Amino acid sequence: MKVGLQISAVGTAVALFSVLFFWNRKNSRNKEAGQFITVLQKQLKSSSDTIENIDALSSHYLEKLLSEVTGSIITLKSKVAKDYAKMMHSAWKSWFQGGDDEDKVYSVLRSLKDRVQLAQVAEAYRVNYGIGLIEKLKERLDKKELAKVVRIINRLPKYRTL
Repeated sequence: MKVGLQISAVGTAVALFSVLFFWNRKNSRNKEAGQFITVLQKQLKSSSDTIENIDALSSHYLEKLLSEVTGSIITLKSKVAKDYAKMMHSAWKSWFQGGDDEDKVYSVLRSLKDRVQLAQVAEAYRVNYGIGLIEKLKERLDKKELAKVVRIINRLPKYRTL
């Protein structure tokens, strides 16, 4: 009977040790997976800016830069900014007119030299059409198209000086 009790105690101890070992191993893996997912989410968030995070679409971007930068910042003439805004606005068509011309939007954005010019076009768009460019882009473009717009804008330098 003593031997049976000893075998039973050893068996229980082995079973308890096994359970604790595998439970600890599982928790360790879950913790590592959680840390990996957190790091991955941070990288994705920083690398995939949204249209809302683009500072140059803010109405105060140019004013802010002018107060921070020494030297002369190169800007568009107001007529040129207005023409770009008009080109951008002409890209929006109803479905029976063939739909929106996203390529025209991309082309206008690619023709801009820096974010200052983008800010000027955005302001001209707001003044001439009564809606902010960011709102119009979000209204007319889907997520994939907006992501392309963000990639184009993110390639632009903040400003250029003489």
